[in-house]
Amino acid sequence: MPPSDKSKTICFVTQTLGFGGTEVHTLGLMNSLTARGYTIELISCRHHQYDEKLKLIGNAWIKLIPTDLSVSDPRNNATAKWKTFLRTIESDILIFPRGYNDMGTLRFLMLCRRKFRKIYYIEHLEAVPMPVKSSKVWFGGIKGLGLWWHKEKFIKKSRSYFADKIIAVSNKVAERLVNDCFYPEQKIVVIQNGVKWQELTRNEALGKKFRADHNISSDAFVYGMITRLSGEKGIDIAIEAFAVLLKKEPKRPISLVIAGEGKEEKKFKDIAVSLGIQDQIKFLGFVQKPQEALFSYDVIFFPSRLEGLPLGLLEGMAAGCIPIVSRISGMPEVVNRPEIGWVVENEDINGFSEAMYQALKLNPQEIEKIRNIAVNRVKDNFDLDKSHEKLFAVLGL
Repeated sequence: MPPSDKSKTICFVTQTLGFGGTEVHTLGLMNSLTARGYTIELISCRHHQYDEKLKLIGNAWIKLIPTDLSVSDPRNNATAKWKTFLRTIESDILIFPRGYNDMGTLRFLMLCRRKFRKIYYIEHLEAVPMPVKSSKVWFGGIKGLGLWWHKEKFIKKSRSYFADKIIAVSNKVAERLVNDCFYPEQKIVVIQNGVKWQELTRNEALGKKFRADHNISSDAFVYGMITRLSGEKGIDIAIEAFAVLLKKEPKRPISLVIAGEGKEEKKFKDIAVSLGIQDQIKFLGFVQKPQEALFSYDVIFFPSRLEGLPLGLLEGMAAGCIPIVSRISGMPEVVNRPEIGWVVENEDINGFSEAMYQALKLNPQEIEKIRNIAVNRVKDNFDLDKSHEKLFAVLGL
């Protein structure tokens, strides 16, 4: 481990259930910081998602610090344990990647505020709307004040008090933080995600090999996903839209290929079986080299219910995949005109099926044209190094 220097040490606190876009973004950010001479203290709360990844990259400037503590544990004894634990951390700068907006109890955040000189949130997900305000009616006609709603609003807003700056990965994420979490606009800076597009130039030979290795027909038109297998990713929507498509185009070879892991895998497989289309859908599980999967896809498919600005979408477009996405969060900011791909209203199964059908009807020349537009969109606007430079400028690093 490199020599300790408090002024050149940065702490990350992470808590997650899987290795997805937030974790990929965090790992890339840590690598960029170490390249600038910073040492990283990486606190992993109740997970081991970074363990193998850090072994593979062999970055001695990242110190992994596992703990059984949770940032969301409300108990008094958890607060005391965190207080003791944080005394072992050398850094006085905290970066807190937040995969969802309610991460961190107010007690935990207050302890962090006392410990760290600077605190920066990175907000990756669009906020969940506040519930509709309602009140009880007392004594047959006196309406209550809806104190439960005001309490929830106070808790949401209070989380913003403990951060010096809040980085939102898309304009929509920023907008929802203001409207649904009541964060002050002046604290929020939008820095859109970026990817290393230079490493994702489409390689048809590797794409063909990937298809052969995973028993995917070489002449099939492939709608591909790389995602966590969970409800907010809209995998059930993808399966149902694909079933509608198969009725429209029953003879042409087409496949829905889903790479990723998650606790709801069986549920989605059962949906495919219930629709009788399990033979046209491939669940690949964890893919060691996701770029090779992208090279084998014709379409990158994101019918998500909840997102921020998914790296998988940017990587898919950089690899020459045609995007079909939900009209949520930052995705319409990427697929911002019709010649790039399709943006479909959330939950619209028929709309997604029609977009899939329109993509299927494209001739090779049209496909090549859209691919080039999608690739250039990422090159010109979502470069990882430029994204990090903007972030470091805001953080003063």
